[in-house]
Amino acid sequence: MLNWLHADEINERQTAENKISLLKSQLSNVEQKLDRLLTGYLDQVVETSEYQTVKKRLIDEKTKLEEEISQIEKNQFAWVELVRDFINSALEAHKIARAKNNGEELSFFAKKVGSNYFLSGRRLEFLPLRGFNAPAPAANAPLSLHDLRRRWDSNPRVR
Repeated sequence: MLNWLHADEINERQTAENKISLLKSQLSNVEQKLDRLLTGYLDQVVETSEYQTVKKRLIDEKTKLEEEISQIEKNQFAWVELVRDFINSALEAHKIARAKNNGEELSFFAKKVGSNYFLSGRRLEFLPLRGFNAPAPAANAPLSLHDLRRRWDSNPRVR
């Protein structure tokens, strides 16, 4: 799975680089238009009202492109790290579950990975952490201890 993730990361990196280069060329075009507009205004070819309207539109376009570029650069691999953490946690859980006399270790692992459990009004609630919030069912719906016991009893894998 880590090899597949690495291959996806490489593909994602290439896609992001292509998007960024395209956006940078569009940004360069907008900057050239702004320069030509300013030159036209200074040479008194363009009237003030037309200059202000076109300048506002070009500045908005330039800002939008700069934000897209920074967002791609900042967030392009966030999902990869979350998936990598999830896979590594699953591997660690597998090792702990296979070991003998691991009750304390397993308890510590369950507390530190995946979610933040707490009791509130005789109801067990949890907040999924980072990449674990996607597979968590109904994360906002707290479960009572009765609901948990019923789910546990009806799960054939825990018998």
